Amino acid sequence: MKIVKIHIDEFGPICDRTFEFDDALTIIRGDNESGKSTLVLFIKFALYGLSKRAKTSSVSEVDKAISHSSDNAKGSMIVSHLGKLYRIDRQLKKGAKSMSERVQVTDLETSLKCDYGASPGEFFLGIPAEVFENSCGIAQLGCSTVKGEQISTAIRNLLSSADESIDYQKAIKALDNVRIKLLHKDKKGGSIYNLTAKKEELESSYRKAVDDSCETERIEADLKKINDKIEEVSSKQKIADELSSKITLRSVIKLFDKMHEYEDDRKTCQNRIGEIESTLNKGTLSFDRSFLAKLSSAKNELEISFDEYNTAKKETTGFTFKTSKDDAELIRKLDNAGGIEAVSAILLR
Repeated sequence: MKIVKIHIDEFGPICDRTFEFDDALTIIRGDNESGKSTLVLFIKFALYGLSKRAKTSSVSEVDKAISHSSDNAKGSMIVSHLGKLYRIDRQLKKGAKSMSERVQVTDLETSLKCDYGASPGEFFLGIPAEVFENSCGIAQLGCSTVKGEQISTAIRNLLSSADESIDYQKAIKALDNVRIKLLHKDKKGGSIYNLTAKKEELESSYRKAVDDSCETERIEADLKKINDKIEEVSSKQKIADELSSKITLRSVIKLFDKMHEYEDDRKTCQNRIGEIESTLNKGTLSFDRSFLAKLSSAKNELEISFDEYNTAKKETTGFTFKTSKDDAELIRKLDNAGGIEAVSAILLR
């Protein structure tokens, strides 16, 4: 930003004055109380406004700005910023009980009003009012000894910190103490060193925790695989048990069918023997050698059938098993159909 022109309507002792500036260096000089400091204060007034509180004296900036002939402070300032011209108009009016202030920024190229708030200097300069006061708007030195250590110290302070009240030597010492506290001169110990060591320790703990977490996840994954395998094997075992039960039941049914078959053969043979004995008792039987041969063969078959029956009976003796409702129904249906052998024969046909 560059100041192009200032027009003061009324501001302190200055009334209806215009100041124009070119691209060269501008130096304003004059006698004491001629208005040099007042002009600097007006620049701050246009950019940031003024403080109502007194700082180093009993008179505030607002009291200094109020015109000696009225209760107003008014003026404008044209500035160049990024190739464009802007006019800043500000007016301060003091009433009986209150004070009103108005500021307006106008883009002179478009004549549009710009809303930069009560402190347009923050937009044009990019710094707050406090920084402006201690840099661009340095006031008169507050020291009274012109030829002494006080003024040289003030100058050093201004050059180092832009504030004559800040003792740069004390500031450097205070900063050095803080530096020593944070980081020792030998770079061992101190808050930064300790915090760095703590940071490395925490990072190591974090990496270990991450590794442990990954190992835990791997173990949990392996455990899940084992549990899934156990469930799979258990399911297969359950199916095998059911098949074994069915096979055992089938074998038992076959044994019972065989035994029933032997019982039927035995009954048939006994009936036949009974018929023969009845005929013999009546004395009406006439037989020849062929009949005797058949009778001997029937006797032998009966004995074989009886032996097979006893064998089957021994195999089923002491055989106990539990059947479900569905198994009992299956046995009943097999019996009605003539046994499992008869059903198998039918299926084969």
